[in-house]
Amino acid sequence: MKNGRDELKRLNLVLRTTRDINRLMVKEKDRHGLIEGICGILVERRSYYNG
Repeated sequence: MKNGRDELKRLNLVLRTTRDINRLMVKEKDRHGLIEGICGILVERRSYYNG
């Protein structure tokens, strides 16, 4: 049962990350700002340290 909960947590995190990036894509008009924002979201949400 724990593996199922862990997988659900992981999938919810992926969903929130995707949602936040999609929102940024709609809001951000500057390409550089978009790239920086996406990298920031990935570092913050998904712990990608080289974003």
